[in-house]
Amino acid sequence: MKRSILIRTDASADIGTGHLMRCLAFAQECRKKGHEPLFVLSMETPLIERLKNEGMTVIRIDAERGSSNDAAKTIAIANDHDAQWILTDGYVFDAAYGAALRSAGHRVLMVDDYAHLLAYDCDILLNQNIDATEEMYADKADVALLLGTRYALLRKEFVEYGDRARKIPDVATNILVTLGGVDPGNATAPILHALDRIDTHALTITVLAGSENLHEDALKKIAAGSKHRITLLRSVTDMPSLMAEADIAIAAAGSTSWELLFMGLPFITGILAENQAGIARELGVRKLAVNAGWYRDIPPESLAASILALIENHEARKRMSDAGKATVDGMGAERVLKAILSRS
Repeated sequence: MKRSILIRTDASADIGTGHLMRCLAFAQECRKKGHEPLFVLSMETPLIERLKNEGMTVIRIDAERGSSNDAAKTIAIANDHDAQWILTDGYVFDAAYGAALRSAGHRVLMVDDYAHLLAYDCDILLNQNIDATEEMYADKADVALLLGTRYALLRKEFVEYGDRARKIPDVATNILVTLGGVDPGNATAPILHALDRIDTHALTITVLAGSENLHEDALKKIAAGSKHRITLLRSVTDMPSLMAEADIAIAAAGSTSWELLFMGLPFITGILAENQAGIARELGVRKLAVNAGWYRDIPPESLAASILALIENHEARKRMSDAGKATVDGMGAERVLKAILSRS
């Protein structure tokens, strides 16, 4: 039976956009299979317009995120829309929140990133990250676990992208810089300063500023004074084409990592927040990306050296590209939906 699936998440300059965007990927798969996704948000975000443009139903609630009032209002909406399953994605949605939803007769899929809670109360726990292990949840959750990049949630524009074949040039001069929807500390700026230290190659740099990025004016000023050609784009919707055109990327170790791997785009990854540390480490260990560590700590000259090394290392980029495409196959959202339906 086709039923609504409620998605409780949020996005803002404070919490980022990754939670909502990966939920959009899951919602797109729901729609594709004939189910009706329903977004419930408590925060205002420009991404609401993106959801509506996708044909998604969005309901705003007035409640403190993760509170008992939040849970009560979410339950009421789920009941009104005949939603058996509720997906929660956000670090405030704890075991008490999940318990409230389940006590009301709903099943809960909780999306997690780094096992930060002492306990989890849900039916299915999803951690799509490359560093996810059963040991992380051994004493915290007696639930069905969906772990690793096999379950990476990619939006339909990636899954439906026709050609992932990639030409690896001898020297990588087309560079994509993407640090997510917010980049609160403006780590993009020191990355651009590091790129400006490279004078052995003329670079074409595309910088993506997400919908919640507050540093556009500062980035425009840096771009105007650079020795390289820099294009600044805001709130883009065709990420696969930009990744297909680039030779390498410089990114944060968030959900964009799975998109880069899927597209076979070699990249330098770095950490903007604690929940990205394990991902960056594992990407580096598996040689799927170059791990620069915390962007706030790396000296510009060191970052410039790492970028230049990847620019000039054809073999490493070819190896990363092939390994990336083998790591993320684009079927994650379909597998997650199947896991839900098998328990309905």
